[in-house]
Amino acid sequence: MSTHVREPRSDFRSVAVLGLGLMGRGIAQVIAQAGIPVVVLETGEDRLAAGVGAIADFLAEGVRRGKVTPEQRERRWAGSPAPPTSRTSRPPTW
Repeated sequence: MSTHVREPRSDFRSVAVLGLGLMGRGIAQVIAQAGIPVVVLETGEDRLAAGVGAIADFLAEGVRRGKVTPEQRERRWAGSPAPPTSRTSRPPTW
């Protein structure tokens, strides 16, 4: 077994996520928290709103459980990177 561990790539300028289902919203959240802008492509406003709402609920639960402070939560999404945006809608707010 190889013991060589590759460093993660950090040269991505942005990432597109197709859909905010269970897997897509997790990917979008982790990528955004890593400091990479995320563009979400979703089939409709209702699905986009549901996915963004689920991410907001997850982050709120993290604050409730003491995993992050409210300030850390806000800092993660402030400025760049912004919360996921859709090419077909207004940028959502958490």
